[in-house]
Amino acid sequence: MRAYFQLEIPLEPLYTKWTADAPTLFNDEILRRLPGVRVLAQDPWETLLCFITSSNNNIPRIHLLMETLRAKHGELLLTIPTKNESEESTEVKIYSYPTLEALAQVTEGEFRGERATMS
Repeated sequence: MRAYFQLEIPLEPLYTKWTADAPTLFNDEILRRLPGVRVLAQDPWETLLCFITSSNNNIPRIHLLMETLRAKHGELLLTIPTKNESEESTEVKIYSYPTLEALAQVTEGEFRGERATMS
């Protein structure tokens, strides 16, 4: 998590640079309202998949598309025991983003079928 959120990088020098480079985007008011804003060290493949999916979609739908894609074609990374609203035991499963090789095995029909179930 530290590497993903680049927590070892101090924020003040970034804020100074961003404000100098793009004063209309980063000014004192914006930085005051967004304390702790950081640039993620996101995997380029993950970034590309999210970008492609974002076209003509809203954030909840993008999240659902990515979650479904990871569950169907990624690898299980972690299972977290939890309780639902009724206090029943359940699990949250976290999957990796699928590799390009894994996605190359998926047919167009499978993608279209997934899309229909995600609408």
